[in-house]
Amino acid sequence: MYSAVPLPVILEGYEKAVPGGGKWLLEYTKAEQHHRHQLERKQAAYFWWGQIFGFVLGLLGLGGGIYLAANGAEWFGFAAFFGTLVSLVGLFVYNRKQKDEKNEAE
Repeated sequence: MYSAVPLPVILEGYEKAVPGGGKWLLEYTKAEQHHRHQLERKQAAYFWWGQIFGFVLGLLGLGGGIYLAANGAEWFGFAAFFGTLVSLVGLFVYNRKQKDEKNEAE
């Protein structure tokens, strides 16, 4: 199994080759792990903000289509409503298919 922290034997080898090399390697490993955790937190935040904005845009499209259809622009309102609905369903189906293909590959 892979571990981010090198084995003690490897650290001893670094210490023999370069004085303070083992300590440097541990500090480097710690900084790299901290950086990776920050990137993963940002990625998760971007994902959730994308979900929220997508939900709001979907509601605006559906609500706008209903509003237009109810206030005299029937064809344009229905087109906006169903265009938004088809886009949302299409994205859902596409993402589900991508997940299924990824799970089959693993």
